[in-house]
Amino acid sequence: MREMVDQEPIPADWTYSTYCRKYLDESVYIPVQYRNAGYKTFGAQDYSASLLNFPNCMGLEKREFQHSYRPFDLLLSMDRKLKIAHETAPCLRSHNNMLKYLEKFLNSYK
Repeated sequence: MREMVDQEPIPADWTYSTYCRKYLDESVYIPVQYRNAGYKTFGAQDYSASLLNFPNCMGLEKREFQHSYRPFDLLLSMDRKLKIAHETAPCLRSHNNMLKYLEKFLNSYK
């Protein structure tokens, strides 16, 4: 992209082997820093792949969050009836499920 504005490309600071062939627990990752500081952590994403759970990559050795939406999201992707029940009602989409899960997380630590 930088070439389009007559700028030199910036080389990647991480290579595939840097981020994919070793555990990233020691890397600076804010949710892990909060978890290590004693905070309860929550993560919700409605996509299947990311840097920490990309196919054939190691990601984190320890759990990323104490509370994660990912197992439910993966289940929705594998179970058609469950997906219909949770995402086809009028105005009901994946973000609604995530917000309900977030609400339960927040209320569990009152």
